[in-house]
Amino acid sequence: MSSFLSSVCSLSLSLSLSLFSLCSLSLSLFSLSLSFFLLFFFLLFDSHTRDRAQGQTQSGDAHLAIACGKNIQILEVASGKCIKTLKGHSSRVNAVSWSSDGESICSGSNDNTVRVWEVSSGKCMQPLTRHSSYVRAVSWSSDGESICSGSADNTVRVWDVSSGKCTQTLKKHSDCVKAVSWSSDDTRICSGSRDRTVRVWDVSSDK
Repeated sequence: MSSFLSSVCSLSLSLSLSLFSLCSLSLSLFSLSLSFFLLFFFLLFDSHTRDRAQGQTQSGDAHLAIACGKNIQILEVASGKCIKTLKGHSSRVNAVSWSSDGESICSGSNDNTVRVWEVSSGKCMQPLTRHSSYVRAVSWSSDGESICSGSADNTVRVWDVSSGKCTQTLKKHSDCVKAVSWSSDDTRICSGSRDRTVRVWDVSSDK
């Protein structure tokens, strides 16, 4: 009888230990799953935030222009205060660029437009409207006379600031153009695309 009771106790103890081990394993798996979920959520939120808060400092770094939703905020770098909000786009702003004299800003938006802003008054001087999809990148030439823009329509466009006309359309990319920049002498433009290429364009020849 004593041997039987001992066996029963040993079996109960073994079952209890097995159940405890199973619970510990389940808890570990749950913690691991929760960690992966939180990591995924953080990366998704961080990417979403970056996409909505791109900015560029003014020449001299006195002010910062930040794309924030449909608007553009002008911040004082020293104090961090918002001194002006530019409103006019009807969808999210993806990119901003200062003119070299610091008096104007151009912006590109999911409303398919590029807009040129006078910073002192906060007024949109003109919308540039030839793109057929989201404008993902903008850059102002150093002489202040031209703007280039990259779009989800796979093109790079060059704009004359004074007239608002599109003077060139560069079409070699096969996917969304996400970055554009002028050379220091304004004779070339480089563009980066989701098609995994960077292209350098000769503005005078469209090549």
